[in-house]
Amino acid sequence: MPGKQDLTRAVVAVSEPSGLPGPVRSGLRYGGAVLVLAGLAVLAARAAPRRSRRPAA
Repeated sequence: MPGKQDLTRAVVAVSEPSGLPGPVRSGLRYGGAVLVLAGLAVLAARAAPRRSRRPAA
């Protein structure tokens, strides 16, 4: 059938990201790491048992 794509013969190529300057690439890398750590901190804070603020009688 003409006009159909044969996916069994497709070739996938992996290339480097388009020419981002070094400082931009580093900023994205470290910024992403900071966001992951912040997310883990939020999850840990939500999972921690909460103490009651009522004064002991």
